[in-house]
Amino acid sequence: MPFVEAVNEQAYGKVVTYGFEGAGKTFTAAKIAIGLHKLIKSTKPIAFIDTETGSDFVLGMFEAAGIKIIRSKSRSFLDASRDIQDAPTVSDVLLLDSGTHIFRELSEEYQRKAGKTRLTMADHLRLAPEREKFARLFINTPIHAIVCCRAGWEWDFFENDDGKRELAKAGTKAKGVGEFGYEASLLIEMTRVHAAELEREAAGSKASKHKRGLVRIATVLKDRFSVIDGDEFVNPGFEQFAPHFELLNLGAKHVGVEDGTSSGNMFDGFGDTERAQYAKRCDIAYEEIKGLFDDEWPGKTADAIKCKNDAFMTIFGTRSETQAKSKPLKELQSAHVKLAALVNMKREGENRPLEPEPQYDWMRPAKSEPESEPEWDAAAREPNPEVKNAKPKRRTKREKVAA
Repeated sequence: MPFVEAVNEQAYGKVVTYGFEGAGKTFTAAKIAIGLHKLIKSTKPIAFIDTETGSDFVLGMFEAAGIKIIRSKSRSFLDASRDIQDAPTVSDVLLLDSGTHIFRELSEEYQRKAGKTRLTMADHLRLAPEREKFARLFINTPIHAIVCCRAGWEWDFFENDDGKRELAKAGTKAKGVGEFGYEASLLIEMTRVHAAELEREAAGSKASKHKRGLVRIATVLKDRFSVIDGDEFVNPGFEQFAPHFELLNLGAKHVGVEDGTSSGNMFDGFGDTERAQYAKRCDIAYEEIKGLFDDEWPGKTADAIKCKNDAFMTIFGTRSETQAKSKPLKELQSAHVKLAALVNMKREGENRPLEPEPQYDWMRPAKSEPESEPEWDAAAREPNPEVKNAKPKRRTKREKVAA
């Protein structure tokens, strides 16, 4: 794309706030939504996508501010995607609580449709484009958007005093939403502490140990304008976050992320779609093998387990299921063919119906090259065996004159 002079094209705030239960996510998001509504002097209601009945508990806040809310109660990822696209026609401010639910619903429905008990890395790669589409909607849709998410722990390996690596908590993140937090222009982490604990930190050990109540603290983990980046606010209202929104180009045309020219022509036939199809074919081949094992040696008796293990070693050359699963597609398909042959030898001896032989593309005979057409005698218009492979003879000048 050509270079143009840079101007501020961010006309709408994109906020993500997350925290553990009781940290004040919904309450703080409602305050931000009300403050934004007043700042831009909107006359439209606030749109609320509600996945956990939070709108019912903050309804009084909106009524006290004289602002109506319209809501959609659904945990569907598809519904939320449609609602975000429709929201600008009826509202200037959108609140989604909780983003964690809609991303979880997407994963659960995929898992249910695929008949899986857990998601593999290949499955997450298939879901990634749908998550990316939602992130683009969040960034590009011309509306102020505030998304609440639940908090989860980040884990990492650390070296302990004995020099051994241990898995330990390394921080917090928005739970179940992948890298969605990166898309926000304002990222807020909400935490709760006891009032007595907060007072002791501020005044030392002389502070009262019997003070009751909870305090909610908002930590600005990211402010792209860097005016409140890293600040902490106790029981915050909209005024604490207002400096961020005042730097937006309010009322102007909003430009998020443009796709530009596709880079698809850089790749030669093995892009993400082909990789996903390849992984799916590997899964299918392994599931066919597993199904044939279960049909031929049902149950968990000692004899059945031994027969399975022996057959597994014969077709895969290993006893490791993880290693077997990771084999290339053709090796998995070959193992399926070997297992079918092994099972049929057993069934022939027992006079039982045979297993159909698996058919894969690489098993089909190669097509023979068509024979080259014979040269033709110009006079007879029939194949002339004498000149079939002969090169045409050049005529001499005398022959050309005589002709």
